Parts: sequence; structure tokens; C-alpha cells
Amino acid sequence: MGRVSVEHIVYICLLSILLALTRLGEDDSIKYLIGVGAIRPHMQEIDPELMRNSAVYVDSLEGALKESGDIILSKCTIYAEIGEVVNGNKRARADETTIFKSLGIAVMDTVAAKLVYDKFLESSKI
Repeated sequence: MGRVSVEHIVYICLLSILLALTRLGEDDSIKYLIGVGAIRPHMQEIDPELMRNSAVYVDSLEGALKESGDIILSKCTIYAEIGEVVNGNKRARADETTIFKSLGIAVMDTVAAKLVYDKFLESSKI
């Protein structure tokens, strides 16, 4: 079995751990961070300096610019919508600290749930 090294760790952030995330912003070993809390323009869960010094991806550019305090208050640059990278329109910047700021898009949640449900039905057939 291989060892897990720092570059394999993904941090997932929720608003309830705001203070810990501020301290994590001082840790230069962070490579991958997913923010799913702080979904209002006045809320922040990720250190603003970390936001400004990372490759930032969002689920929706329009939504992030209107709703995400992490984006608005840090004045960071958004590199891409995650779909642009998945579709091959933009390259992944995996050599940099990467932040995915998700605000949640209901249609994406619904499609993902349907895919999981269909897979479950498929696997439970005799």
C-alpha cells in the first residue's frame, strides 16, 4: 500500500470551520481546497490571500460573482468554470494551489442524483 502525501490531501471547507480555514490559509502545503459554505456575498470561509494566490474554479461564473463572499470580498481572479476544464476548453492548472468554490446549482445536484440512482438500479438487477 502506498503512502498518502500532502499533495494528495483535499481540504473541504464548510462555514462552520471558519477559524480553522483562516489558519489553513497560512499553510503552503495546501494544494486542493473545495469551498461549499459561505454562499452569501457577506460570508467568507477561505482566507482571502489564499483565494488571490490560487487557481480558482467555480461551478457558475455568474453565480459566483453575485453570491460568493469568498470571490467578491477577496477580489480574486476566477480562472474558469469547472465545466470548461471538464470539457477540455481550458487546461487544469494542477501545478498550482487549486480552489473550487461551489455555490450549488440545483440542476447539477438533480442530474448527479439521477446518475447515482440509475447506477444503483443497474447494479441491483439480478
